Amino acid sequence: MKNWKVLLGIYLASLAGVGILCWYIGKSSVQCKSETIYVPGETIHDTITNNIELVHVEKPNIDTVNLLQYCIDNGLYQFLDYDGFLPGDDPSDYVTPIVVDTLAIISEFITRNEYKVDLFDIDTVGKCSVSPIVQYNKLASISYEFTPIHKQIVTEKIQKFQPFVGIGAGSMSYSAQVGLYTHYGLGVSIQYQRVHAPRTDNDLMVNILYKF
Repeated sequence: MKNWKVLLGIYLASLAGVGILCWYIGKSSVQCKSETIYVPGETIHDTITNNIELVHVEKPNIDTVNLLQYCIDNGLYQFLDYDGFLPGDDPSDYVTPIVVDTLAIISEFITRNEYKVDLFDIDTVGKCSVSPIVQYNKLASISYEFTPIHKQIVTEKIQKFQPFVGIGAGSMSYSAQVGLYTHYGLGVSIQYQRVHAPRTDNDLMVNILYKF
């Protein structure tokens, strides 16, 4: 009887020692894996129609001869009779305006022209675009749209060894076991089992496990 109690104490002490060892190995095997990801944020957009101020007007610095030549090249004027300008001549005497389509000019004046320009599109910053509208020979409105990109660092904890403990009981025996699973699914455990029938006996087993 005394030997049985000593043996049981050894089994239980061994089981407890292995359990503590498995817990320590499992805790110390935790590794952190960090990954940087970029997540689109909420799009900011608005349309500006007021307080659009004209800040600068630049007219070409061109003399009459060059201006007339420009008009001729673009089909706005045509020559009557031209052998070359003489000193003191008025260039306007040599050209005549082509018939102007007033309706086309008015139609172009009231036409609503919409544009869109992507200012930048950077994976780590975001995308920004503007959409100006020109009508009546001026900037009528300008819309902007900006989708920011937020940088996030995601940390994942990976445990190479996962300790476990279990107990079980049946009509003729009861058992307890402790062990470790690796992150590949392979595991090992030490199991103590006490059997009551057909005779009382103690058993200590080593199990090789695999987790699907």
